Amino acid sequence: MRAPLRPTVAAFVWMACAVYGAHLCYAIISDRALFSDGAQFFIRLITSTAPWPVFDDSVHIRLLVNVLNQWPVSLARMVGVEDIPTLRRLFGASLFLQPALLYVYCYALSRRANDYRVFALTVTSVVSCVMPSELFVINQGITALALAWIALHYILLPMRYRWHDIVVMATVSVLLFRAHEGMVLWGGITAAAGILRLVAEYRALTGRPRGAVMALSLLGAAQSAFVLGWQKTHPVQAQTREFLELRHVANPWAMWTSSARVALVTGGVVAVIFVIAAAARARRAIGWARSDRAITIVVLGAIAIMGLSVGLALSDPASLDPNRAFQHRVLIPFGGALCMALAVAVMRMNVRLTASHQRLLAGTLAAGLIASSVWQMRTTAQWRVYRTATQDALRSADGPLVSSRAVMHTLLRTAAPEVWQFRNTWAWSVFGLSLQDSAVVTAVIEPDWARARFGLPRTATDSLRVPFVTLPASGILRFEQWTARLLAETAPVPRASPAP
Repeated sequence: MRAPLRPTVAAFVWMACAVYGAHLCYAIISDRALFSDGAQFFIRLITSTAPWPVFDDSVHIRLLVNVLNQWPVSLARMVGVEDIPTLRRLFGASLFLQPALLYVYCYALSRRANDYRVFALTVTSVVSCVMPSELFVINQGITALALAWIALHYILLPMRYRWHDIVVMATVSVLLFRAHEGMVLWGGITAAAGILRLVAEYRALTGRPRGAVMALSLLGAAQSAFVLGWQKTHPVQAQTREFLELRHVANPWAMWTSSARVALVTGGVVAVIFVIAAAARARRAIGWARSDRAITIVVLGAIAIMGLSVGLALSDPASLDPNRAFQHRVLIPFGGALCMALAVAVMRMNVRLTASHQRLLAGTLAAGLIASSVWQMRTTAQWRVYRTATQDALRSADGPLVSSRAVMHTLLRTAAPEVWQFRNTWAWSVFGLSLQDSAVVTAVIEPDWARARFGLPRTATDSLRVPFVTLPASGILRFEQWTARLLAETAPVPRASPAP
């Protein structure tokens, strides 16, 4: 049950939603989806010749989430759209907006059930687990986590299921089979949540609700087992070990000394509120007035820390570390699982939140969302400088090939050398191609790494090989003029005939 929020708290929550929406829009128009692997995904997607183009690494289990993330660009390409800036916007909009829309659906489910406890922990997972690594938005775990939360909402919330709910549950369940390796944890928690509810409410659950909870529970167990089987039978052990080695960035001290400070504070305060609410039966030992006052002090202190963190981001550009943000992607599977497990515990223990607790919880989450969004917008502002410098280097190129040092020189002229940390040594070529003003290629940036994979065409019909991508001479990206300039510059100079 939810008590009406006070007007000031409600206004604060709506302001948080507006700031978060502004951050998403700013990231989309700034082409932030092209960071790191994003540029490779984009180029491979738009240059695909399949009837319904999709880029997926067949080694990993993430096919269906890639289909979901890429469908706007796939549809645009299928109907003949070839404008590169338009395709870039569609690519970014899908990656940034689709998870947000899935969370809006979670909110709609909570509103139907008039119970927002699970949704509060969903927002906690967004602020504490997703946003610290949102710079790497191409990560399929972001969308997969949102889908897993929808399944958990259906299991935990008491509501009457309609026919469209069955369709949504079936669709989400199918997608989660080929979503992300995090389903090893999330699927297991979903299965446990369903079993616990069936045990506790078996007689109360009848008809369609009982069948839905049973089905989702079995599917969660099957999804977890399927991912485990996939990991055992595909050559992903090296990548898995490399990913698990990032666990050191998830310890509290590492998070406190990084951009994840807001995430740590938000998650900690939310956990404290629920723990104190769970101790409601000990009201004689704690005292409601004393506990409310203590929580209020904790929340105000947390908001102050968030404000200081945002001030640091605005005043010190060096505090924004893209490499650390990339590493924070480890928080999504493990932190998301922790928030899900807490949601299951809260619902099974029937932890009740007083009106005061609800206001403090809403204020904490709103403050965390605002602080994280402002931090992300500061990151986007730096990214725009980096993107613009790269575009300027391409537009002012004298020849068909551009060195990454030309981008660095442009950044030095604009007094913004700190944004050089956004670079990805192997992705220079695909990043530059992604930023073309049109489909006619004018210049290509040479990679700093994996140069053995960089192969220039020797004839007008040869393909261009850049790291991990082979681009045909004919396609959506037109290389005719570029190849002609390249061949003209690399043609051997004829030797003069000796004098008679």
